[in-house]
Amino acid sequence: MYIGPDVLQSWLLMMDILGGLVARREGIPWVLSERTSGPMYTGGQVYSAPRRYWLRGRLARRAAAVISNSSGGDEYWQTRLPARVRRYVIPNSVPFEEIDSAPEQPAGLGKTVPGQKIILHVGRFSWEKNLDVLLPALREVLRRVDARVVMCGDGYLFETYRRKLAEWGLLDRFLLLGNISSEQIYSWMKRADVMVSGSLFEGCPNAILEATVCGCPLVVSDIAAYRDLLDDRSAVLADVGSEEAFASAVLDVLKHPEQARLRAETAVEVSSKLTLDRIVRQYDRVYRDLLEAKS
Repeated sequence: MYIGPDVLQSWLLMMDILGGLVARREGIPWVLSERTSGPMYTGGQVYSAPRRYWLRGRLARRAAAVISNSSGGDEYWQTRLPARVRRYVIPNSVPFEEIDSAPEQPAGLGKTVPGQKIILHVGRFSWEKNLDVLLPALREVLRRVDARVVMCGDGYLFETYRRKLAEWGLLDRFLLLGNISSEQIYSWMKRADVMVSGSLFEGCPNAILEATVCGCPLVVSDIAAYRDLLDDRSAVLADVGSEEAFASAVLDVLKHPEQARLRAETAVEVSSKLTLDRIVRQYDRVYRDLLEAKS
């Protein structure tokens, strides 16, 4: 006997399209997940086929609800959906137990020099991470302090930036780890003197939330997604387009560790309420609302 789902929730572009089509055919309430924010679709540098985003937008008008993980994602849909489509904002949860159990010292620490400052970056090598600004800024930092940049992540621009670092003669000052386990990332967050993110935009930034739990000082781009979570008391925010601003911010954190530690202690409050149980209850409430509306 075939038993159909009561609610269908899709995640990521192609699954949104497939899920939207199937839900429409079967008459199932469909929930679309928005994991990023407007500039991903309107910034002019979309690296996936624009037609797919157009189709996703058309299908979304038939959805029962759109759940965004950030206010920026919700804002994108505000003027693109009919009033009958419900909109919710539910942030990502933070894996507190996994973070707490991660080793205090990362496995790759032997590749660094004892006493060297550690600058951490966690994220894809893709255009929205703004590495064209961030890497020159870090090059300037390395001219002034004895530090090592540890980069966790992969992406379609990985080789492009690796070659750039080789041209600069800096491959020995950058530790490019590629995709590593979450446990390893948490260990690097616990060890790093500063974590930096220069993103042009974000949804709900997992890495930043996780770094706050690890007590890692933060330098981030001054964008709405980060301003929703952080302020000058909990992080150093830098002009998203300024190499000089990022370099100055990172140097300030490295030269004033006590002030950086105090900001990191304040930042812990950002993620303290994002437990898995709390987020699951929010999703459960949405599903129940949709089923009540259907009946």
